[in-house]
Amino acid sequence: MATTASGITIPGSSPTTTAATPIQDHWNNLGKSLNGRVVVPVASITARAALVVALAAEGYTISASNPLYTHRADAPVGSELEVTVDGTTWRTVPSTDPWITYTATRTGFAVGGGTTSTIWRREGDLIRVRYAFIFGAGATAPTAPSFSLPVTSVALVHLYPLLVGIGDLFKASTATTYSGPPVLVNTTTAQITYGLNPLALVTDTVPWTWVLNDAMTGEFTYRPA
Repeated sequence: MATTASGITIPGSSPTTTAATPIQDHWNNLGKSLNGRVVVPVASITARAALVVALAAEGYTISASNPLYTHRADAPVGSELEVTVDGTTWRTVPSTDPWITYTATRTGFAVGGGTTSTIWRREGDLIRVRYAFIFGAGATAPTAPSFSLPVTSVALVHLYPLLVGIGDLFKASTATTYSGPPVLVNTTTAQITYGLNPLALVTDTVPWTWVLNDAMTGEFTYRPA
């Protein structure tokens, strides 16, 4: 038994462009006919490049009408499925996952019996997060509040890069809302801010003295590592 470049098991030797016995050519042609019509698992970018070379040796020409799909094991979660139409340039096949609840590690505040909701999902090559923290009777006043991301972000390229999104601070007693973008303070943590220009950090008395039923809510997207 032998295995084609795409991982299909056939009798005899692996197919090449060199003519073999009639029965072997039959099996070779059958095996090669599945090239480009199956998703091929690969371990890495190096293995993906080797697959392209092996397919060429079997006579498969990658093109817009003969694409190649792979599932790359070392790609970011949700971005494993990839496609190429030239054997060199690859793109991720987008996917949107259902919302997933995760337990965010909070720093600088406690809801004290209030409500906490942090959910996320993958949308193509982006991560979308929604959060809601509603203060309870035993909540502690916030000091530069932040919380953990569900998936590590790409490396920061400058200090406090903005996430794509918006957050609201809600003062229950007066139904007043302040808005401002969350920011990344490192690749694993989002910090809650208010005010668009300049960014301002939330504290126990800024933008007001926090009490029962006040809330921090928002949504943002970012690129995962």
